[in-house]
Amino acid sequence: MERSATDLDKTKVILQIQELPVSPEPSSASPGMNGFAFPSEAEASGYYAGIPGKPRLVARSPGSAWAPSYIDNYTRLKGIFTMGVHKLRAEFDGSDDIRPHLHQALQDIVWTSIDFVRIGYEESPAYPTILVTVLAGITSPQQIKDAVMEVWRICQE
Repeated sequence: MERSATDLDKTKVILQIQELPVSPEPSSASPGMNGFAFPSEAEASGYYAGIPGKPRLVARSPGSAWAPSYIDNYTRLKGIFTMGVHKLRAEFDGSDDIRPHLHQALQDIVWTSIDFVRIGYEESPAYPTILVTVLAGITSPQQIKDAVMEVWRICQE
């Protein structure tokens, strides 16, 4: 989907950290500071409904509350889409390379991939997302929170 410059100006960047399902033990921690809170069990297990592999949401940047979406009493399923034209993607690929800053922010966690995508419903636009995939049970909740907040800060600059 092609977006106008006006749409790009309004687009928010949401950081999400996705956990590969290699361990049945979910992370548990109490809400943090500065608007950060770990997802509830319902959000952790339902946020990526429809994404192959049934990943669990471990953490995401501060933002609006999540609620499941339904059509005719069935859970709406999400998909992963290309980011398309976006300032953040241009900075990642261009001369204002933010890769070193992202790698620095993520240095204390064991991540397997960093992807710039849109996660949402096919019929409606999704916010650009920096999707960081981590292995279950290796990274502490505090390390995850610190990484999320640092990448969020980088995206706000």
